[in-house]
Amino acid sequence: MITAADLILVFQQALDEEWGYIYGKTHEMWSAEKQKEYVKDYRDDPDRTASVLYGGKWAKHWVTDCSGLFRHAFSRYGLYIAHGSNTIWDKYCTNQGNLRKGKRIDGKELLPGTAVFTTASDGRHNHIGLYVGNGTVIEAQGCKAGVTTSRITDPRWSVWGELRGVSYKQKEGTGMTAKVVLPTGATGNTVNMRERPSRDSGIILRVPVGATVEVLIDQGQWIQIEYGGKAGYMMADYLEYGQGGESGTEMISVPRGELEKIYDKLGDWLGLRG
Repeated sequence: MITAADLILVFQQALDEEWGYIYGKTHEMWSAEKQKEYVKDYRDDPDRTASVLYGGKWAKHWVTDCSGLFRHAFSRYGLYIAHGSNTIWDKYCTNQGNLRKGKRIDGKELLPGTAVFTTASDGRHNHIGLYVGNGTVIEAQGCKAGVTTSRITDPRWSVWGELRGVSYKQKEGTGMTAKVVLPTGATGNTVNMRERPSRDSGIILRVPVGATVEVLIDQGQWIQIEYGGKAGYMMADYLEYGQGGESGTEMISVPRGELEKIYDKLGDWLGLRG
């Protein structure tokens, strides 16, 4: 079992590294030589026409196709999922439903880490993407665009499916809180909370220094937090962890790096390491 955050991290990495798209691939470094062989083998295959025509642009990039990115992400954690979006819809979704204007028609929240699909005229689901929160889908869109983002409100996304082997409970929070702080040398009165774990991502809110936020998921360099009714990402250097206590008790704040050192030292003392 993996968390939705685990899945999102792999998709985010593919986006940040500007992966390309080649039909039939899951995770392969592309080259001009491989493109020549691909053209030779598949020049008459209608499903691969775009990859034959445009695949050369992805030389020196990792390549995948839409469901191949899911298969790669699952394999990173030792899990298996089929290569094929329609098969994923048929056999690997534990919960499914329809979308209307980017929202589940049953009125429940569309959780980050949920797969979203297109629906063809024959009823098959021939394309898949991953909803990562804040209205954004990461998808291996096609050979021209590669791995890119789209909006969940795009009418292409017609149905959703929660995936077997993925836990979606992280939205309930961890019970941990943190205080927004400025690291040594930083200035200002606010810290940016971003849509995705990247400095280039859009800003959702500017959170006041000293504010207390809820910690949703610790991803290492970036922490997913909730503040003001919105969820987003903040760099770990700008947060001090503290565990909320009962009314009238004081919250103890510990810089995140120091907290990790404490855990490591405790493991050494208890003989839990190595």
